[in-house]
Amino acid sequence: MSHGRATLWTNFKIGDDGYTRTLVHDQRLTLLSLGRLTRRIHEIETYRMTALLAFLVTLDLQKKLRPLEQSLALTIEGMASA
Repeated sequence: MSHGRATLWTNFKIGDDGYTRTLVHDQRLTLLSLGRLTRRIHEIETYRMTALLAFLVTLDLQKKLRPLEQSLALTIEGMASA
């Protein structure tokens, strides 16, 4: 990251305290670059967590839609064979 001046490690796992861990190895970053990198990492994590919120809603809806999809498939099969 930052043109080879930093390396970042994370496993994206949420710990018992509700936080993820990210390790940044500084290799000649200026304070300004470190601040920008920190902000960028925070923005990426915020976006990722927001996307996961929608994913949980999607899983719930998928369970409700599965029987409807099966019913629709049977209806279409019946119409095609008629």
